[in-house]
Amino acid sequence: MSFHKQTFHKTCFEQTKEIHGEPIVAYVKDYDYKNKKQAVTMTVELKSKAGNQRGVDGKNYTKLETLSISGGIWNNRHTDITTGGQINDTLRRLLDEGKLTPVNMSKEEFRKLLDVWDRWHLNDIKAGTPKQSETIDAHISEEKYKKYDGHYEKSLAILEDYKLRKDGGYEYGSAWLYEPLPPDVIDFVNKYRTT
Repeated sequence: MSFHKQTFHKTCFEQTKEIHGEPIVAYVKDYDYKNKKQAVTMTVELKSKAGNQRGVDGKNYTKLETLSISGGIWNNRHTDITTGGQINDTLRRLLDEGKLTPVNMSKEEFRKLLDVWDRWHLNDIKAGTPKQSETIDAHISEEKYKKYDGHYEKSLAILEDYKLRKDGGYEYGSAWLYEPLPPDVIDFVNKYRTT
């Protein structure tokens, strides 16, 4: 397995300050501290690995391109993050509220990065086929499924109701499925990588 960590491209962020080796991609205001701005960093990892993994489309893949994204909102002293990990929903809300200002990219590019994060993060560990995932997404917030603890239990209940626990011979959750990254997603992510 080969691994290369890719974060934002130095040419896009030549004048950007870094915190612990990660470039600042945005600032948020009035998040943890009134009348203060806090730095936002992001780590975008694009991995190439060899293996043998079934795809969501039923095909076997031997060359995998996988994406992982995480972020952090830092305290004012840049000694620790106050919020970190899968913070894409928080960043989207702050952007929509006008409290987030991207660095060296437009708000539209930042929003597209959040869209890529939402859709393609951990594309090599999908629990279901597209049909199973779409069915779960369409029904997960329905009242009758709120009695179940956890996403997996809710998902199984939904799939049982819609007779999709098995789809094309694949039983939901029985293995991690791979969903290939589209070329335009790889190209977009590569615009910001460090080499």
